[in-house]
Amino acid sequence: MTAKAFIKLDSTNHVVSHRAGILQNPNPEQGEVEVPFAEFDFENYIFKLYNPSTGEFTADSITQSRTAQQVAAIAQAPKPPLPIPTGNFKQLFTLAERSAIKTLAQQDFLVQEFLSTLDDPTVLTVDLNSNMVSDYLNHLVTTNTITAERKTAVLANQQP
Repeated sequence: MTAKAFIKLDSTNHVVSHRAGILQNPNPEQGEVEVPFAEFDFENYIFKLYNPSTGEFTADSITQSRTAQQVAAIAQAPKPPLPIPTGNFKQLFTLAERSAIKTLAQQDFLVQEFLSTLDDPTVLTVDLNSNMVSDYLNHLVTTNTITAERKTAVLANQQP
């Protein structure tokens, strides 16, 4: 068995996908072109146009425009907050909110459990995108411990 690489083309000869490695079907399928496997990297082919007469892959004006649009869209897209240190997460709440949360924890198991997780010395960061954090903040809103606006601010990692 030998490793092979194939580039799948659409009807206009634009690259749409690939398959590479030790393949069960080592022959090109409909719409595929074999390319050298040595040091195969799909990024060398993606967003390219295949010229059957020369066997070359080149970027055309359409793919260059699409690539530029995609790069611009990615640059403008809001970035999700990275996990933040546990201490920084606690600081996202005002002193009054922290006091209300501690009071609520005396009778609310969910809040007790979340606070014990934050106090666990092995928990170093809090992922603001996690379902657990979202559920916890939703619970705080439901119990009128924080407002929906404050929940949004906490999830955006904004200090009070």
